[in-house]
Amino acid sequence: MLRRVGFLLLVSVLLIPIPSAISALKSGNACKVLGSSTVSQGKVYKCVLVKGKKVLQVQPAVKKTPSLPTPVKDNLFGLSSDLALNAFLEITKYLNKQPELTAGEVILELSPNSSAKLAEATLKDMEKGFRFWQSYTPRTTKIHMVFADRQDLEWFKATMVRIQPGNQEWLPRIYNLAETSPKNQYAGSNGFDSDGNALFFYLPGVETTPTSGGWLGVGPHEWTHFAQGVVTGDVTRGPCWFKEGQATYYGNVISNDSQVGWAKVWKNQIQSLKTDFPSFFQMEESTLRQWFSEHELNTSNNVCGPDGVFTIGGLATEYLVGTVGVEGVTRFQLKLKTDENWKAAISEVTGKPFESLMADIVKFVLMQRTWASN
Repeated sequence: MLRRVGFLLLVSVLLIPIPSAISALKSGNACKVLGSSTVSQGKVYKCVLVKGKKVLQVQPAVKKTPSLPTPVKDNLFGLSSDLALNAFLEITKYLNKQPELTAGEVILELSPNSSAKLAEATLKDMEKGFRFWQSYTPRTTKIHMVFADRQDLEWFKATMVRIQPGNQEWLPRIYNLAETSPKNQYAGSNGFDSDGNALFFYLPGVETTPTSGGWLGVGPHEWTHFAQGVVTGDVTRGPCWFKEGQATYYGNVISNDSQVGWAKVWKNQIQSLKTDFPSFFQMEESTLRQWFSEHELNTSNNVCGPDGVFTIGGLATEYLVGTVGVEGVTRFQLKLKTDENWKAAISEVTGKPFESLMADIVKFVLMQRTWASN
């Protein structure tokens, strides 16, 4: 979930020629340093040895081929393929078609040492996810957001117990992760509070700022999780890799919707697997296909991943969006709400037999890996 692309400022320097006070050189003039070159009146003179004497000799002019800007391949804005560009455009166009949000109600609980500026930036980013999904999540949905600094983990624990007294199975794991890895960033969509408000928690790392890599995009990511529950009725009806993959890909694009900078953002996301899940870069088609099979179901405590599932699942989602569009992916999710088997549903929406579809997804993911590595 990497974010924000800087801008390169190109500065043009005007070179003003200064007339030389030295008389013009001629071929045959004596020179001192053998092999040295001198420019006079647009000509290049080289000091050479002629009949035992060091003299200047004019050099033939070298024609310079004007440098041309390297064209962006097929106007893909640095992306790997038409499919990848189409996936990005599908999400950004869908977002831009949605009406602006009207003022809604946000219940924001800040821990004593948390940054109000960081919380505000995160909420603003999350609202882009709210806007994207507003056709499926009621506009009257209220956001309950718990935002805690790492110094306030006990406050965080007590607050979550108060808000959701019957939902503590997940809490020890998050608490331990936050305590042992202070620089890592954690967030979650946690269903509803006791009043029916959409509940989210955020635990930024000790060095997190509003523009930190991996932070912006978390808001739309978590709102996508909330929307998944509404659209499907139960997120576990779909594969684990899709649950996290959709949230990762949608969240990144929604937050980073600049066509010019998207390629860099997504490359950085894929490259992060070199640290987070290095085995990905040794996988072949058969081992990657096996990986997808092993990530169809959640693991213990309803946890999905984290062994590459966010980004690899994101690449698989990119393929699906690029192939059937946002509406096609949503149609797949709506089929899950009717208890249709997810493999049958995804085959029907894409028009491909399941194994053939998965083979195409695997090939696309490996192609994106190569693209991100170049």
